Amino acid sequence: MTDRESVLQAHLSMWRRSAFVWGSSDCMMSIASYVLDITGHDVGAPWRGRYEDAAGGMKFVEAAGGGCALMDNGLTAIGLPRVDIARRGDPVCAEIHGMQIGGIYLGPMTAFRLEGRGQIDLRVKHLGVWRL
Repeated sequence: MTDRESVLQAHLSMWRRSAFVWGSSDCMMSIASYVLDITGHDVGAPWRGRYEDAAGGMKFVEAAGGGCALMDNGLTAIGLPRVDIARRGDPVCAEIHGMQIGGIYLGPMTAFRLEGRGQIDLRVKHLGVWRL
């Protein structure tokens, strides 16, 4: 495995064995932590530890203009380009149950963390893809 693949596998393993917790291991913070471990840039720093429930998290999402906009603001700021086609390990944004959430493309499935459901892998249309 490459270093990137090792980081991906470590995060997926952690997602499967740990709980979804708002503000530390929710969908967006999980992506921020994954990106941090690969790039050394903490795109979640502006909101890390600043909310503890869905309402608090949604304040940051709404202020950014949605989940995909929140991801785009952070990921492009550290130099990750938006691309049209995802490759394994790329952070992505998709709409699940009416909400824009972050995930990791696994090819052909995408891994997400959902409150009360843990990690789920789905085939979805990506609204945003960033090359990691």
